Amino acid sequence: MYIDFGEIPQTECYRIFKVTRNETKKIYLIANEENASTDLHEQLETLTTGNTTFASIVDNFVFIPDYKNPIPMSSVYDVPVKAENLVEREFYLVRAATKFAFRFTNKRKSKVSIDAIHISDIAGATYLIPHKREPLFMSLTMNRFIG
Repeated sequence: MYIDFGEIPQTECYRIFKVTRNETKKIYLIANEENASTDLHEQLETLTTGNTTFASIVDNFVFIPDYKNPIPMSSVYDVPVKAENLVEREFYLVRAATKFAFRFTNKRKSKVSIDAIHISDIAGATYLIPHKREPLFMSLTMNRFIG
């Protein structure tokens, strides 16, 4: 089921969904998807109840961020529904970290040399939906002096 919450920014929203008992439901939350691709937004708008193509559309969707517009946010949750009449859960949207800048301040009296920066667990692409990241260790040799 696809529900568009509209253009109005919201800090929180409450929705009730009817679901089948004794199943695990996968809940996707996506915001600002039109900034990833207008085609993606249009595809999502065409989905109706019972359509099973949603996951294939969004799970491996890769985009190049446009930093002039809000970057897409997303989260995925697996929610087990047993025999309860009501299951309440809180979900959060996550903004992907897509760009980093480092600033070093030397508070010593002498110059300091930064020889390397070590980065681990970085994705090779910007996915709309969070992916498990493969460990990747990247060392950057800088030899930069801060005076």
